[in-house]
Amino acid sequence: MGHVFFLDGDRFVFFIRVIDDINEPPKKNPIWRIISPHKDCIGEVEGVKPVGDPIWQSDFQVSHRINQHFQVGNVFFAGDAAHIHSPIGARGMNLGLEDAFVFSRLVRSGQMARYEALRKSVDEGIVKKIELLSRTVMGRTTLARLVRFVLLQWLMPTPLFRPQFIKTVTGLDHPVRI
Repeated sequence: MGHVFFLDGDRFVFFIRVIDDINEPPKKNPIWRIISPHKDCIGEVEGVKPVGDPIWQSDFQVSHRINQHFQVGNVFFAGDAAHIHSPIGARGMNLGLEDAFVFSRLVRSGQMARYEALRKSVDEGIVKKIELLSRTVMGRTTLARLVRFVLLQWLMPTPLFRPQFIKTVTGLDHPVRI
């Protein structure tokens, strides 16, 4: 479960629910992972009141990069070793698992040489989508604000846009070729 809140001054806070054990009933005070390029803005989100200090925090830079090659000799690159991008869109782990799934099928069939041709274009396209989404969410220009407003207020609820957005964030926006 995730929630994004846009604050004044082109700032945002993204909350992701951390599930301890899906077999247990939900906790009264669940744990949330909070992502924001801005410090100390949690108190500005209406209805949110931290029950304690953060358990862990760190700073990070958002990068959108992809390896030039996914195979160099007998070394193959997948997941975070092959591509990095912002956490917006929640595609990192799933894309890495997809890389591993395709690679494992190719290993079983003795076709590992096809890995780069099958995965690089897919991963490049996804990294580009996530970069565009990240620029839209974090953008400070008038155009970014307008796109963000139109996207979230008008397009997101429509039957034309919502299914495509859901396909993108769930990783179902492309076929898995083997």
